[in-house]
Amino acid sequence: MPRPNLGKVPVRLSIRKDVLEAAREYVPNLSDFVEGKLLEFLFYIKHPVATKYEWTRRDLNPRPPPREGGALPLSYEPLKHG
Repeated sequence: MPRPNLGKVPVRLSIRKDVLEAAREYVPNLSDFVEGKLLEFLFYIKHPVATKYEWTRRDLNPRPPPREGGALPLSYEPLKHG
């Protein structure tokens, strides 16, 4: 079943054949990859088009770094009542 267009337009790019073949080994959907890289660039230069896509730029490990407020301790001690 084909994916919906979602307002996308076809684009023609010229890429060296060896680069394209090497990239296809690692990136199965080159269209999404190129679109993501263009959005990263637009976000970097603070273009208004990219500001609504800020949420897509997530860290692979979203936990806070150690020694920062909000970082949880590794173990908890039981609460004492009384």
